[in-house]
Amino acid sequence: MFNSIRKKKNLIGMVVYLAFAVTASAHADVFQAESYTEFFDKTVGNTGGAFRSDNVDIEATSDVGGGFNVGWIDATEWLTYKNLVIPATGDYRINVRVASASGGELAVDLNAGAIKLGNLTVPNTGGLR
Repeated sequence: MFNSIRKKKNLIGMVVYLAFAVTASAHADVFQAESYTEFFDKTVGNTGGAFRSDNVDIEATSDVGGGFNVGWIDATEWLTYKNLVIPATGDYRINVRVASASGGELAVDLNAGAIKLGNLTVPNTGGLR
């Protein structure tokens, strides 16, 4: 089970759009960033004011097709996605769509950090969109 995305380094203003896609051969499953089941967020309230009323900062996207993104992510904050069914065997590619004005790093793991899948470098994309 794919379990969490954790922010490793400070990504002031980082935005995660439409979360991540896990692909094996020609099949892809897309999981939305805002569809987490648990979280750790250091700030009180939803700065973006959209989709949920907990402390994770979510806003509506301005992309074609709409949807939401998770933003204002600080170091050590994390999101967990439970009950995602991913076959145990096979090779997988994890794609994360992000924007960041400063760059940084994300960590991806299974089973609450028990199995580390790796870190993803987030480049400075020149803005938050």
